[in-house]
Amino acid sequence: MRIIIFIMLFVRVLFSNEGSCYSVQLVSISDRDVAQNSLSIDGYPQECKWLHINREYMLRCQCESDYKKVATSLKNYKMYASDAIVVSTYTYHFDTNQTAPESTKINEVKSKESGVKKYFLTTNMSPDILKLTLDIMLYSGDLKNAYLIAKRGVERFPNELYWNNKMAQIALWSNRPSEALDYYVQAYQLRSSKELRQKIQMLASQTQNQDIGIKMLEDSIRAGEESNTTKLAELYKLSGRIEDGVHFFDSLNAKHPCVDFQATIIDLLLANQEYEKAQERYDVFIPQYGTREVYDLQFAKAAFLQKNLPKALMYLRRNASTVAQSNEEYWNLYIDILWLSRDFDELYDLLLKRWKLGLLRP
Repeated sequence: MRIIIFIMLFVRVLFSNEGSCYSVQLVSISDRDVAQNSLSIDGYPQECKWLHINREYMLRCQCESDYKKVATSLKNYKMYASDAIVVSTYTYHFDTNQTAPESTKINEVKSKESGVKKYFLTTNMSPDILKLTLDIMLYSGDLKNAYLIAKRGVERFPNELYWNNKMAQIALWSNRPSEALDYYVQAYQLRSSKELRQKIQMLASQTQNQDIGIKMLEDSIRAGEESNTTKLAELYKLSGRIEDGVHFFDSLNAKHPCVDFQATIIDLLLANQEYEKAQERYDVFIPQYGTREVYDLQFAKAAFLQKNLPKALMYLRRNASTVAQSNEEYWNLYIDILWLSRDFDELYDLLLKRWKLGLLRP
């Protein structure tokens, strides 16, 4: 208990200055339009102000030097926002124009940050004290200094899951998604989990880090999440790593033969215009699983471009009885090839059928 009291007093002394005060934060919104719309909502106390701090729009009330006074009033503000908290705020935010001289703001920030860096970068606090200090900073809403403390923690204890997770969370809250991704990946290397893998996939997509996205999807499929097969195949195509994709699904199919893995290999080879290799795979695929109109259409297109009209018709004809009439790409190609092949009897029957259905091209 004495240690906790000491840390709280230490933090208040270390991070306080004449230009700061305590206030109650009701809400914090990152979307500017949402914040502006919220200004028109009646019911907020008159003493509250919208502040723009670190790319966030925050509704804060009061600006007092006495922490106890603000903490006592907290219960009244919880009528407006149940998750209201006490935070530290620079006093200039509550000036009429909500601004301060640029030199004053820079000096305040530099002074405060330099004090934190000097202490935490030179003092080897025990792990428990360092964690407690971080918790206090997060509770007070001081993300800047929480970031510095977490940075120190992950530098001292790079192989601890706690510090990598905390560093990732704080980086994310501080609008540093690429840095958050790096630390989540380090945490994942220490202890992988489905939940963490999903977080990394989300951030990889947000930061357009395709390599990490592919790695997470590969791990998920290895773990039995075969529903991610299509998503992974699309990412292989997008990143231009089609050969890696073929190798990955080949290795999986060798251990656990699966129709989806084999179909994905054909799909990747077709996307890479490796028609001969794709045809070899398709020839093995058909006896087991039958033909697929999506592949036959791609092979027909390839044959058409190679001016091999009989081969193109062969691919199209074998699915003609099952392909939906709404598949315009399939039927329009079929009609074009019949015309070029001068197969007018079959062309007439097909055109008549589609005319009756009202599906002829204009």
